[in-house]
This record gives sequence, C-alpha cells and structure tokens, in this order.
Amino acid sequence: MWLNVLYRTNNNPFIIFMIRNNKTSFGGRIFNLLMVVSALLLILSFAANRIDPKTITVLAYFAFAFPYLLILNVVIAIIALFSLRWYVIFPLIAIFLNYHNIQTMIAFNDASAHQDTTSIRVMSYNVNLFNHFGKRTANAVTTEELLAYIHEKEPDVICFQEFSDHRQMQPITKFLSNTVGLRYFSQCRSNQSILFGNVIASRYPIIHDSLILFTKSKNHIVFADIVIRKDTFRFFNFHLESFRLEQEHDQFYDQILHSPTVKADQLERNTRNFLRTINQALVKRTKQSKLLAELIAQSPYPTVVCGDLNDPATSYTYRIISQALTDSFVARGTGFGTTYNGRYPAFRIDYILFSKFLVCDEFQTLRIPYSDHYPVLSVLHPVH
Repeated sequence: MWLNVLYRTNNNPFIIFMIRNNKTSFGGRIFNLLMVVSALLLILSFAANRIDPKTITVLAYFAFAFPYLLILNVVIAIIALFSLRWYVIFPLIAIFLNYHNIQTMIAFNDASAHQDTTSIRVMSYNVNLFNHFGKRTANAVTTEELLAYIHEKEPDVICFQEFSDHRQMQPITKFLSNTVGLRYFSQCRSNQSILFGNVIASRYPIIHDSLILFTKSKNHIVFADIVIRKDTFRFFNFHLESFRLEQEHDQFYDQILHSPTVKADQLERNTRNFLRTINQALVKRTKQSKLLAELIAQSPYPTVVCGDLNDPATSYTYRIISQALTDSFVARGTGFGTTYNGRYPAFRIDYILFSKFLVCDEFQTLRIPYSDHYPVLSVLHPVH
C-alpha cells in the first residue's frame, strides 16, 4: 500500500507528508492543539511590545512570559519536525515573528574587548539605596567591596538609580570623587536635605543638567550634558515606575509557590490585590516611557540612555524608548544578560542605549551580589 502511495504521488514528499498525517490518534490531536495554542500565546508576546498596555493591559504580561513561551514553542517544533506533523508551521511562524524579541533576549557577540583613547566607559547600576534598610542577602558583598569593584572597572560615567547620600553614605560620595575620580555629580531629587534617586557621577565636567519628575510618582529622569575631551554628550538616567510590591505581596507570592492549601476566598482577594498593583505600574510606565522618548528625541547631542526600565526588552516601554537607539547588549553582549537579582523571576531590565555617532566596543553584565540588580557596563566611542 505504501508503494502505491509513492507511485500515485510521483514521490512528492509534501503529499506523502500530508497523507501520513491524515489520520491522527487522539494523543496526536491533543499535541496538535498544544502546538496551535502555544503558537498563539507566543504571537501575543509579539503583540505585547506593539500595543499600549493602557489599551489592553493583560498583553503586557506576555512580554514577561516570552522566554518561557519561546522555549515551549522551540521544544514543540523540534518534536513536530521529527514526527512529520504539518501543524509545525504554527510554532515556526510564531518564532519567526518574534525574531527581534529573540535578538533582544539572547546575544551571541564576540566577547573580546576593544578599547582606544577615545573610549567612554559607562556604567548603570540600581544600588537599592546602598542597603539602607538592611535587606542585603547573606552572600552579598560589603559596601566597601562594591566600591573597590567599581574603582577596578574605572568608569568614566556612572548612572545610579536608588542612590542615597544620607549621613552614613557621605564616605561613598567622597570615595567616588577622590578615589574613582568621579568629581562631578548631577542634581537629583531632594527630601529633607537627603539626596536620593537617580544620580549621574562623571569623571568629566557637567555643563548642564536637569531633573524631570513624573506625575504622581517617586520615580524620575535626570539628564546631564557632559563634555568628554572635545565632544559634548547628553546622558539620560531614568528609573521607571516600580511594581512597589509590599511585604504582603511578597508573602502572597511565597504562598503560591510553597503553600498549595491557600483558601479560595483568600487566594481570590490576594490575587486581585496583587494584579491591581502590577497593572497600575504597567500603565504608569507606558506614560513615563513616552515622556522619556520625547526628551531623547529633543537631545541636541549624541545621547547615552541608562537606567532601570522595570520591564523586559520584549515590552512596549522598551520599544518606545529604544526607537532610533542601539542597545549595548544587543550590539556587544553575550548570553541572556539578566540584570534582576531579586526574589521574582530574573529578567534583563537594566539598559545602556546609545544614539548615532556612537559605537559600542564592549558590554558586560557584572554579576556582583550587592543589590537586587546587577550593574551593566558599556564601552562606547564616538564616530565623527
């Protein structure tokens, strides 16, 4: 019978492929359904960075789910290819549509360093208030070890998020100025004579800086115009809206992971509260990212944009901010480049982006266990 099929189809492999899959077992039908559903979910990840979360908030969750949905579709596609199922076209299309998202999630660049006399070493780091509230984990390095590490990396400009210069932190500012050589500091938000938030520390003179506060938020943007050798560059330092998960949210998250016997009414109440908090932050970040994108577009100088986006590179906010900019990780990074070091799933949420007239020679994610973020370092040089 198989020979007759070959004869009638003139050995056409596609027709043979279709005939072999004409009759499918119940398990095969379930697998085909799984292929279609997983592909549709991955396509929603593709839509997540193109549709404003204010319009369809639930789509923003698929930006966070992207790595897991991608792995699922790759595994399913491999199995389907080996079993000659034509439904494999669905996960393959979904993977193809997300080609750009894959590029921003994992990089395969040459890790070798290239540096010359015109290089600018830029670091971005959310320092979590230098552990002001004593939340450092047991395996974390000390503040002194962190400062020594920063000194070793010899940055020309550091964009700090969640910086604080309360009385105990004065030695940090002095160390950055006297030892690291970062003598120039941008203005930052002030509260009862305590400077905190986003700070730009530079080895080179800051000729102009500005602080932009977000509406109804503790987060903000700082930019500084810095003269480096003979050129002027504008550095943006941003920190978009955090999820602001309190202790009760952390406890709920732990319950979900470790306590399957949570009461139904309690689970529903806590879930609503948890999702409401996350949804509010997602919508706020959209508005904040648009304001940041407008400021970037108005820059009269080559621009470097650093900060904590609190969103992955598959998100709508990343797409809004990164328009007309190059991501240092995509240009010169390797691996997955995750920067979040907290209790929730790890993502790359800290970025160094740059405009035209600049080229990235090197990029590193520095895995030093101090904050709930890892610092990122990019070596740039101007192109005239």
